[in-house]
Amino acid sequence: MKFTQAEIDAVIAASPRTTVPLNKLVLSVDYQVRPGGSTSKLSIAELAASIKDSGVLQNLIVVKGVQGQFDVCSGGRRLESLSLLASSGEIPDNY
Repeated sequence: MKFTQAEIDAVIAASPRTTVPLNKLVLSVDYQVRPGGSTSKLSIAELAASIKDSGVLQNLIVVKGVQGQFDVCSGGRRLESLSLLASSGEIPDNY
């Protein structure tokens, strides 16, 4: 089945999104999309440089956690790269 661009745009517009600050994100222990070791060979430093240059191109997938935190289920490498940028002062903690 092929979708038109208008249909794709309508699905994206109707999709729920929540913006969560970086300092509220933690890597989920219980919900991981990919097992360890099955990710890209791009280093965290290289990914951080790409995010600094172009921004986050793919959303992190999260579920509500405890005490106002959000557990990252998909995007652990992006979270690690963002944390690296925040710890070096290149982006704010609440990015």
